[in-house]
Amino acid sequence: MDGSLDEPPVTIRQSRLKLALRFALWPLLAASLVVLFVHRDDVVLAGFDLGKTATAALYYGSLFLFALAAASIAIVLINPAALRLDPEGFTYSNLWGAKRLNWDDVEKFDVRSRSMWEKEVIYNMSQWYVWLHPHEMFPLGSFGNNWPMRAEELAKRMNDAKAKWGQNRLPRGQALRDVA
Repeated sequence: MDGSLDEPPVTIRQSRLKLALRFALWPLLAASLVVLFVHRDDVVLAGFDLGKTATAALYYGSLFLFALAAASIAIVLINPAALRLDPEGFTYSNLWGAKRLNWDDVEKFDVRSRSMWEKEVIYNMSQWYVWLHPHEMFPLGSFGNNWPMRAEELAKRMNDAKAKWGQNRLPRGQALRDVA
C-alpha cells in the first residue's frame, strides 16, 4: 500500500501471491489432463476407455485451457487490480478497465461472504447516484478478495477515507438549486 489518508493518494494493489496461488489451480488441472492423455494406455489398463475421439477432445481442450490459464496468470500478475483513493473519490482498475466514483456516490462499504473461506468488500450506491444513473441495473459494487489485507480491514479503510474526505459535498453533477 502506497500513501496514507494524510498524504493522498493512497494506492492499494491486489496481492500477487494470492493471485498466483488462486490461478495456479487452472494450469495444474490442464496439465493433469495432458498427462492423462499422454499416459492413456495406463488409463485404459485401469478400466477407463474413453475412446479415440473423446481422448483427442480431452487433449486439445486441455491444451487450450492450459494456454488460456497461463495467459490470464501472466496478465493478472503483471498488472493486478488496484484501488486508488484520493480526496475526490476512488478508482477501481483491473484488467477490464477502470471505474471512478466520488465518495458521495457510495453510502458505505461492507463485507460479504462469498463462501465459507472467502469474503469480499461490497459497496452500496447512494440514492443520488442511483437517481443520476438509472441505466445501472444494480446499486451495488464489489472489489473481489485478493487484497493484501483482510476484507474487514479494507472495508474499514474505505469507510475511514469516506468519512475523512467525503463530507459536506454535493454529489457529482448537482448544484445547490437542484437540491433545494
